[in-house]
Amino acid sequence: MRLTLIILLVLLSACGGGSDYGVFEAGLDNSPSAVGGGPVKQAEVTVHASRSWQDTGIIVYPDQEVTVQYLRGQWSVNSFTGPTGAGGNPRFIARPLYALPGAPEAALIGRVGERVFLIGNGGVVPEGITGPLELVINDDLLGLYGQGLFDNAGSIDILITASTRDLVG
Repeated sequence: MRLTLIILLVLLSACGGGSDYGVFEAGLDNSPSAVGGGPVKQAEVTVHASRSWQDTGIIVYPDQEVTVQYLRGQWSVNSFTGPTGAGGNPRFIARPLYALPGAPEAALIGRVGERVFLIGNGGVVPEGITGPLELVINDDLLGLYGQGLFDNAGSIDILITASTRDLVG
């Protein structure tokens, strides 16, 4: 299994394949303690302000606690509001049909399946959901109130940590 993963990585790098995010380029910790030999997996991921829902390469499972922590970078939803970090701009609250209405505009938002939640500068993925973890800036994704994602700028780096929950039985 490990040999197959190494061969796949070599082929992807030789072909120039991949994307700006995902399992291979996200910095997933593939050390023996993180894959198959231990309870913790980590990935550093860049989230771009001008892109809609971005796959992190992390699958959330019911027995995991998944945390997301803002590391660095700035982004903006337009030139008027200016740059901010993952916490967003609390002076501007997201309108209906934004990624997460009622949360700060430009905040980091997560989604697993149909469940959408605020991450901001740091948060835990809600329990009881399974599926790919996707991230986006809290903005007008459909362009109903203006230019949507087209006038956004910048990116942020985040750290995702997935660990097995302690089961008391």
